[in-house]
Amino acid sequence: MQLIKLLVVGVTALIISACSSIVTLEHPCPYGGTRINALVVKNCLNPPENTTGFGESLSCSLTPPAIIDFPLSLVMDTALLPIQGIRYLASDNKCTLFK
Repeated sequence: MQLIKLLVVGVTALIISACSSIVTLEHPCPYGGTRINALVVKNCLNPPENTTGFGESLSCSLTPPAIIDFPLSLVMDTALLPIQGIRYLASDNKCTLFK
């Protein structure tokens, strides 16, 4: 029974892994998912001055999943680098993800 639970948890983790890499596929930015995870952690540790209280608490609540997702997104972004690199160069080196 415990083996089945462990298997379900493992499969679920694989299904939801590298989520931020998949979310940022529409933007021609190399390593977009990894950048998003790093930005979430950075905003929790050093919140921007122009944020309301809501933004800070939301960023800090997303920090544990971002830390878990970071290495998974790094692998996924590296696998997608040839595709994202070509899209980035074709868009005149314009990364529209962080505007």
